[in-house]
Amino acid sequence: MKPLHAGFAAALVVCLNTTPSAATAQELAPASPRVDAIDLHIACMALIPLRSLPAPLLRAMAGDGDAFPRVQEGVNGLRRTLPKPQPGADEAAPKASSAKAAGIFDPMQPAVERLERNASALVARQTTVVQARRALQAVSRQSVELLDAVQRLLTEQTVARARPYDIVVTSQLAMLSQRIGKSASEFLTDDGLNPDAVFLIGKDVQVFQALASAALNGDASLGLRPPRSRATRERAAQLMQQFELTHKLVDQVLAGLKDLVAAREAQSQMLADAETLDTALAALCAGPPSASAPVHR
Repeated sequence: MKPLHAGFAAALVVCLNTTPSAATAQELAPASPRVDAIDLHIACMALIPLRSLPAPLLRAMAGDGDAFPRVQEGVNGLRRTLPKPQPGADEAAPKASSAKAAGIFDPMQPAVERLERNASALVARQTTVVQARRALQAVSRQSVELLDAVQRLLTEQTVARARPYDIVVTSQLAMLSQRIGKSASEFLTDDGLNPDAVFLIGKDVQVFQALASAALNGDASLGLRPPRSRATRERAAQLMQQFELTHKLVDQVLAGLKDLVAAREAQSQMLADAETLDTALAALCAGPPSASAPVHR
């Protein structure tokens, strides 16, 4: 496994913690358009599919495969509900009576189009996100077995009267196995990727591999000798065999990191656009017939 470059990790932290550069609901439509009952009905109906989006968006990024179709359905429902006045508009979309002239719904189109693009980007990465979630769950489970294997090795080293230094080094493997399990549990959440977990799991797997190999074969650079006891060698070999399962799974997750970051960005932008559209449509739906609504450019 190639090391996770410090520069890439730093860039990832910035990427994952940056608020999407979407316009906000403070950008207003043309002043005081006239809104009649048909337009109010459209605005209220559009809120139904729009408000169905946040829950599956959060579940999708957490690796719930059933949530991805729900995201697409919500975006498709919004597009069918809101007027699309451009040439080649969806014939199923309703026609606003006065909104086209007044520009009530037109400024919302960029946000709706971004929702469509980002939904496609998120759904396209469904397999990567779901497989990563399953792999991370397996790593979390295996970390318990890895800790057991380390403790059995420590017991054999104690019985064989290994050098205190060798035992101290092996004890580091116990700490690493627990931290790998913790990072796997925190790597992928409803809110997306945890940059600290991304960095630590890659680093800890590399260190674990080096120390476990040294416990089995010795390593002059670490001041470790191959174990003299046959039972200790067997325990060290079992530990390495157990670790290889974890190593392969972590490699699989990190190989898909680029797609996971792209999925997180799509989710974050969709949540921001959905919130802003909700504010604009709710203002139209609840306001007086002559009210203007804050909308998204």
